[in-house]
Amino acid sequence: MAQTATDHDSHGRVAGSTGNLPYFSLVDRLGILVAIVGTVVLVVIAASSGGGLSAQHDLGSLNLSSQVIRIAIAGAMGLINIANVVGLVLFSSVDYRGPWHKFFAYTSLWGTLIAIPVALLV
Repeated sequence: MAQTATDHDSHGRVAGSTGNLPYFSLVDRLGILVAIVGTVVLVVIAASSGGGLSAQHDLGSLNLSSQVIRIAIAGAMGLINIANVVGLVLFSSVDYRGPWHKFFAYTSLWGTLIAIPVALLV
């Protein structure tokens, strides 16, 4: 059956094509993809850094090596990206397109893209 211009709803979705996943815009899809791939890249960067963690310093001194900073960046961005992907799925499932939806999409998209070079430069 051929689809006509009237087979689309107000959001550009094909009428009657309901699936288990909500509708994701291009920015949503890019944000989710960058969040997943970027988190994996950050974990690989943190795990493959040359220096090793050692227990030679006592716990009272604050010794922030580059590997500790990379691990902290990977962990923080991982938690942020998990929250953003869950938020995007929930926002899209109830068809919410407000400022918080855009904030979550752009935070995971641009935040991860900024965190990768920062982790490489540390």
